[in-house]
Amino acid sequence: MRVAVISPHLDDAVFSVAEHMLSRPDWEFTIVTPFGGQPLDEPHRSKYLILHDEHQRVCEFAGWDFINGTLLDDAARVFPWNSDDTEFLREWLGDAVAGFDQVWWPLGIHHPDHLLVAEAECGPGVYRTYEELPYRVLYPPQDELTMLHVGVRRVGYDPSNLFKKKELCRMYASQVDDQLERSLYVPERLWGRS
Repeated sequence: MRVAVISPHLDDAVFSVAEHMLSRPDWEFTIVTPFGGQPLDEPHRSKYLILHDEHQRVCEFAGWDFINGTLLDDAARVFPWNSDDTEFLREWLGDAVAGFDQVWWPLGIHHPDHLLVAEAECGPGVYRTYEELPYRVLYPPQDELTMLHVGVRRVGYDPSNLFKKKELCRMYASQVDDQLERSLYVPERLWGRS
């Protein structure tokens, strides 16, 4: 099974569904990050040089592939987001996920880039939706039952992978501190159509 995990930023997939991914060791995972561009200006440039290195090491350690897009995250964007950017994002994501057996898509919680990616869901295929951490904890969706009303169910995973998830998350040393960790190690939520 080949799965594309859409990760708005470099660390979102690992923070949100690492235990799900680790629970399926025979599957081939590719983390697809549309907002994976490298800013040219400081202070964002230095931050992203470190983050790109961390992300590559995490993926190599876990045995996952990755595809990084060129879009800059909201903090590093020079120009406001516009409809041309939305169309580029949708086309880029459509091309990036072509040929995968499943696509795991973020629900779109709180962060503007997460909302943009969630709205850009595109193309035919088998989709799963995950609730992003730490945002699900810090800004809970209004109604978990909303997922049930649209005909989806929770997908299970092996919770014994929590220790390995912690190890992977801590490899994003530039992003993770004690406060963030409080919101990362809750049960993950991945939803799929019944």
